[in-house]
Amino acid sequence: PMEAMCIEPIHWAYNDYIYSRSIDIKPSVRIPHPWLLLEKIKRSDEFPLLIIGPPPSKKNDQSLLKAIHDLPDLLEHSVQEFWPALSNAVNTPGSLFCLGRGPTLAISNEAALKFKETCQLHAESYSSAEVLHGPVSLVGQGFPVRALTAQDHAEDSLVQVADTLAQKGASVFVTSPQAKHAHILPSVRTGHPLTDPIPLIASFYAMVEATARSMKIDPDAPRHLTKITETV
Repeated sequence: PMEAMCIEPIHWAYNDYIYSRSIDIKPSVRIPHPWLLLEKIKRSDEFPLLIIGPPPSKKNDQSLLKAIHDLPDLLEHSVQEFWPALSNAVNTPGSLFCLGRGPTLAISNEAALKFKETCQLHAESYSSAEVLHGPVSLVGQGFPVRALTAQDHAEDSLVQVADTLAQKGASVFVTSPQAKHAHILPSVRTGHPLTDPIPLIASFYAMVEATARSMKIDPDAPRHLTKITETV
């Protein structure tokens, strides 16, 4: 487990520059994003961990550190939540949507890729802010939708979209207890929105492996793929 005493000064970029909260330094590095938190947490001298996100308050700093410290135990629980109901809904050839927003959009993209790679299912990933503008036309009765939510400001709007799609006949599964019409998937919350996606994708990996095997597909040997990339 990481020790809280190993935290180095937190730096963040604001107006394209990196500043330090703990010491007075001049801006020195330009980056393309208007602001990013870069927090280096040392497990050891050889293996630093870098967390990227918005500059939080002192209170949120502590909640982030606690969430990171607790992750190993939480991940053990998350891989037990392998979502058999979702697996049953997507284990036949067809298409599906993966939805996310904010911190969960990246793992939504990863989930769509892994559905293609391991299950040979056509999956598309969208932000919940975009899916109702065009892609929703594909939604019919029983169309599978998987929505990933972190415990953040985007959760309410993402759940609202999930419920809207469910009312249109889609078979929607969402990782939030707030859903009224979509199916609720059990999920492990970490206490911080920047770490919530980590156990979510761990649960997904357990589910997608089981789904592939139920379809008589070896997830460790994806069709047409190779572990070696040759550049000519």
